[in-house]
Amino acid sequence: MSRFIRRISLVFALCYSVATAFPTAVSATTTADLIPVATATFTRPGTVRVLVPLSGDRMLIAGEFIAIGNHPAQGIAILDADGSIDPSFRVDPRLKIRLINAAAVQPDGKILIGGWFRIQSLPGSRYLLRLHANGQIDDSLRFETLGIVHTLLFDNNKIVVGGNFWQPTPYLARLNLDGSADTLFQPGTGPNAAVYSIARQNDGRYLIAGDFTTYNDVTQAGLARLQPNGALDTDFVPRGWRISRRIAVLKDGTIVVGSSTPCNDESFAWYTPQGIRKPLPETPPSWLAEITALLPLPDGGFLVGGWYTFSCVQGSPVIHRGEVWRYAANGTFHTLTQFSETSDVFALALRDDEKLWVGGNSAPQHASQIGIFNGLALLDLANDGLERIPAYNLVVSNEADIMGMSLYPDGRVLVVGSFSHVNGQPRYGIARLLADGRLEPDFAPFADQPRRWGRIALALADGRALVGTNDGLYLINTDQQVTNLSALNNYNDPWVLAQQPDGKVLIGNNGSLRRLRADLSAVDMDISTSGAVYDVAIIAGGKILVAGTMGVIRLHNDGTIDNQFTAPAFTNDAGDPSTVNSLAVLSDGSIIAGGIFTRVNNTAQPTIARLTSTGAFDNTFPGLNGVQSVNTICAQNTDNAIWLGGSSSAGQPLIANISATGAQQTIATYTALSNIGSIRSVLCASDHMRWAGGTFSLIDNQSFYGVARYLQVRSRVFTPLVIR
Repeated sequence: MSRFIRRISLVFALCYSVATAFPTAVSATTTADLIPVATATFTRPGTVRVLVPLSGDRMLIAGEFIAIGNHPAQGIAILDADGSIDPSFRVDPRLKIRLINAAAVQPDGKILIGGWFRIQSLPGSRYLLRLHANGQIDDSLRFETLGIVHTLLFDNNKIVVGGNFWQPTPYLARLNLDGSADTLFQPGTGPNAAVYSIARQNDGRYLIAGDFTTYNDVTQAGLARLQPNGALDTDFVPRGWRISRRIAVLKDGTIVVGSSTPCNDESFAWYTPQGIRKPLPETPPSWLAEITALLPLPDGGFLVGGWYTFSCVQGSPVIHRGEVWRYAANGTFHTLTQFSETSDVFALALRDDEKLWVGGNSAPQHASQIGIFNGLALLDLANDGLERIPAYNLVVSNEADIMGMSLYPDGRVLVVGSFSHVNGQPRYGIARLLADGRLEPDFAPFADQPRRWGRIALALADGRALVGTNDGLYLINTDQQVTNLSALNNYNDPWVLAQQPDGKVLIGNNGSLRRLRADLSAVDMDISTSGAVYDVAIIAGGKILVAGTMGVIRLHNDGTIDNQFTAPAFTNDAGDPSTVNSLAVLSDGSIIAGGIFTRVNNTAQPTIARLTSTGAFDNTFPGLNGVQSVNTICAQNTDNAIWLGGSSSAGQPLIANISATGAQQTIATYTALSNIGSIRSVLCASDHMRWAGGTFSLIDNQSFYGVARYLQVRSRVFTPLVIR
């Protein structure tokens, strides 16, 4: 398990109130002395999986994202014709969207969504919901599929649902408008695996595609036609075709089917309305490795979306490039549009004005690919074309993962992590904020390297910076010139950076601790630590505390083990050695250690412990129940108050404020809209916590994306600042 997975944690913050990360101030009242203030918005590429045309060339979009352009949008939004977000649609604040796979609009304007959801204050997950036209939950639909919904179809006041669920019938169901099962739909045992796509022929029969190999115990692989009552039509493509993902009915009634066949042939099939196989069109879309979107056109032609690779090496695709292909009704190939490498096309939807929305995701590999596709594009189909309209290339954003922060003496903050944009501007894994929280506009040292992401940062007193990234160690000079120092770290991933008072720099990684000279010209010390190093702390006399998979050890300044320090055993409930992720040294010399351990010296002590200056375990200091992991710790010098960042046992970010005796203070709720969130970095001043960073989108249900700045106030009523 990697260090980053191991250190995923959630945070319960000890401050109330929040300000939005987008330009809207929020009034709040708090009983705490600290308030979080929104700073810059850190994001990485999001995904659009669903596009549903609406009247007036508007479009409903859904998927996995937290923002469209520079505006919050939690997994679902409505775009006006110009690409702006329709403000009349706002997601119900009770709704926490993890995934949306499908959506449909009823004639009365209500919206059906299928995927994976949680509703605040209600137990369990939901997989099928109905929203009012304004985005509020329609509580009258109470059906529970007990499994993820992948596709849905609104048909004559019935809701046909496919996915990976088990009730009321496995994998495929037809419901009444109130969510009850339609008793006229009798599929028998139905498909034996997930259904991913549903289409309807003019005579009312249904076509389904998915992972199934049988239907009602009859062999039928990946493709089937059903009678309106759900019975299998055994005359249509007997035994099926193959495991499939998409199906669509064209204007002339013919049927197109898309499959996933990386490094093999035939990802596409074309059938007459009766199920007779038609020849492949010229320039067959089978050349796509996977077909993930199909769209019939009003002129009888069709569009095919998916990803392409020009070759495979040892059974693996060389590239993964999203493409859209256009065909005429007779199968004549017209044109195609290509997106960046490592891109996907998941959804296609046509407006009345012959403009085509394309939804998917993308993470460009090279500078030349930056901005080509950011998850949502508009194409022009006029004159049989498929031309991209650059003005509509909106940035679709998901939660960033802030992995490290470091303070300069002047109050600026160096931020690193897995992100691609800050305030909608390209920033690849590293950014710098001014002391007041605004993005430093001219700091972009890796502006032409979109595949880079940061792991650890160290701001140097002279204005330079050291950054550990996914591919090495770099020095960023004050003029933003970058020097590769990876050779000094033997090209191993740096996980810890710390500077001694004499200017020398410690680098910890998987199995060793190195020290660089103050001028960063050479290695001054190199020792084996018998485990991965996750944190270090320099204490009186130049001694070095080291935390990681080895627990906690103390070194002399020359790197030799200090045998006067004997730390306890940090283990899990099974008695196996566990990890210490972070350390903080209090003014009396005692040590706070946090990690993923649950026992210390075989005594129940979850995720945090205090040691004496010689390493002895202080069993009077309480552990943290309900906490999965402590990732980061800082302490206030004035009163030894301790700030912890990590993850809760429920997989959500948390920040805790604990006194020197272990008493917990007030708590605020951090939320990650993705499946897992964490706090990875907290920075303290002498009197209070100043900064927090990690994977989160909300604090007390207000928008905060990746980073929060904390201000100290003395009044109970205030209006938080919003800084961009």
